[in-house]
Amino acid sequence: MDILKQTFHGPMKRRLIHEYEELLMKYDIIFVSESNKTKYLINIDIMDKKNNTLSFHYGENYPFVSPLVLYNGAPIECSFLLPSQRFHETYYKLYKETCFCHNLFTRPCNWSPSLTTSKLINVFSEMQNKQFNIMYKIFADKIKQKYLVNDIDLDSWLF
Repeated sequence: MDILKQTFHGPMKRRLIHEYEELLMKYDIIFVSESNKTKYLINIDIMDKKNNTLSFHYGENYPFVSPLVLYNGAPIECSFLLPSQRFHETYYKLYKETCFCHNLFTRPCNWSPSLTTSKLINVFSEMQNKQFNIMYKIFADKIKQKYLVNDIDLDSWLF
């Protein structure tokens, strides 16, 4: 918390302190440090129970410019790449969207100063859930193909 107070000034300092306090109420393990990235001043790392780390690097223009977000050290965009055509087709069947590419992380034009770190975490969780649902759907299709007859509507029970 002292790093936040020393690094930022005015409304930006109040906002980051408020966001930090909000995160403290929701998450057990949070680290705040000076960022080792050249364009960024502060780094906030949030660790989940599986030791996955979501890192937010805030620059001097925050909240007018989105923070750099890393998941386990890699840019967040890499976490949402769909590995095959089957994933793309299943994603479209489930969500009627063509790709993950129109979210807050991959499209800076979608950023707004009213968005907070908590909102970014919520969007990230939603995207992860969509990825898991795609995998579950593919697994269910394989099980149906191998073991079940087509007149059983397994999808309505799962999704």
